[in-house]
Amino acid sequence: MVFDQFGDYQNRFTLEGLLHPRVAFFDENDALIVYHTVGQGIYTEHGYNWTRLAISRYGDIVKDYIGKISDGDQDGDGVLDFIDRCPNTKLGETVDNNGCAILELTPDNFKLTTKDETCTGKNNGQFVINASEEHNYIVTLNGEEHEFNMGMSFENLSPGTYTACIEVKFEPQTKQCFEFEIKAGVTFKADNRFQNKSMFIKVKQGTAPFHVKINDIDSRIFHTNNFEIPVEDGDIVEISSSAQCEGKISMLANINSIRLSCNPVDEFAEIILPYTDLNAVNVKVFNSSSQLIISKKLSPNLEQKLILQTSSLPAGIYYLQVQLEKLHSLKLIKR
Repeated sequence: MVFDQFGDYQNRFTLEGLLHPRVAFFDENDALIVYHTVGQGIYTEHGYNWTRLAISRYGDIVKDYIGKISDGDQDGDGVLDFIDRCPNTKLGETVDNNGCAILELTPDNFKLTTKDETCTGKNNGQFVINASEEHNYIVTLNGEEHEFNMGMSFENLSPGTYTACIEVKFEPQTKQCFEFEIKAGVTFKADNRFQNKSMFIKVKQGTAPFHVKINDIDSRIFHTNNFEIPVEDGDIVEISSSAQCEGKISMLANINSIRLSCNPVDEFAEIILPYTDLNAVNVKVFNSSSQLIISKKLSPNLEQKLILQTSSLPAGIYYLQVQLEKLHSLKLIKR
């Protein structure tokens, strides 16, 4: 049998006749010459490049003609020239057992960018890959493989967490995996509080800049999530974000009166106050028969709101009294 220098099987053939002692050798062209009783044969017709190594049961016949196996390493990669399949690798390159350079990617080879879903239900998230080195890359995302050379973009992604694994084709050692998140779109939400003739807005969800209208007339545009709007009692303030699909909110400038943030109520009632310096506010609740059901002192929170627990009240209509500088009355409906 014939094997190449790397131990891979090539072919097999048979020498007919009996080998004559000590007459197998390599000539100056490394052609294998064997004398046997039938005659002389020069076995080069198979096209093999013979090396001066024979592993044979006839080792005692050819050992004088083998010569010393080269232990040189011309490219200095740590792999002997005899088995080096890539004899000209650059000095310092990392190589495999065959002496061939191993492709390595730098940690910053990929630049990844994401865009979140713009609005709820749009499923229009985006993931973009850009590579600094050009190769035949394979990226696996959502169980599907895609090939690219320098960059690739994935569109219409739903909100969620993803893992993208990228490697150079046929170079598994280059594999790098990245986790990224596409955040869900939001609905515009904001809180407000009053002090004197100013409405203070705190945006909880929404995309800046924010456009403000007062009584349906354009007022100002704000680029931060916290801003102050000068108002008069009874003004209707409309605020919208730069993303139209996030919606808009309308609020009543409640400077001198009180109101409920939501009516009917369930577990609690949120009472919105005009600005007050009081640390405690007397609150009373009467049923439809004018019987006093609840009497408490409540402290306004930072947003000038009173939180009244109503979970124990049966469903029905009630009357709420809030004592500030003057007495305020409201109808309260319990679901």
